[in-house]
Formats: sequence, structure tokens, C-alpha cells
Amino acid sequence: MPHYHFVLKTRDDLIPDRDGSEWPNDAAAQEEATLIAQDLMRNQETKRGWWRIEVRDQDLLPRSELLFAEVDQTIAHLPAENA
Repeated sequence: MPHYHFVLKTRDDLIPDRDGSEWPNDAAAQEEATLIAQDLMRNQETKRGWWRIEVRDQDLLPRSELLFAEVDQTIAHLPAENA
């Protein structure tokens, strides 16, 4: 099974996922990144709409990147040009 790493990018830091985890494919890893972002937004009080999670493969090559604002339910009602 493919191995993926999830790297959190904040305003001031890049927080690597040193261990990573196994997921069946890129789509499953991207879904996990979405769940991680939603969980972090639920448990943090600071603004983090522009934080990102980069999904990297076993060779640490970027596969995708998720902007927290894309899954932030508190701004879902805003038009895309305002989000």
C-alpha cells in the first residue's frame, strides 16, 4: 500500500509528518488531508483559513495540496471570490 506524508504549512512554520501512513491511493490520502484540516479547524481558535496541508508520497514528492479555506464550513456561505 502506498505511503503518504501530510505536511502542515502555517504562517510561520512547516510541520512535517515524519512517520507518514499508508493509504490505498492519492484520493484516499487527499480525503485524509481534508479530515485533518477539519479537525484542526475545529480544535483551534486562531485564524487558519490560509493554512495548507501538502500531501507527499513515500519519496516526499508533492502529490496535492489542500487549502484549509476550501473545507472551512464557517465561510461556506460566502461567494468563492470572497473566500
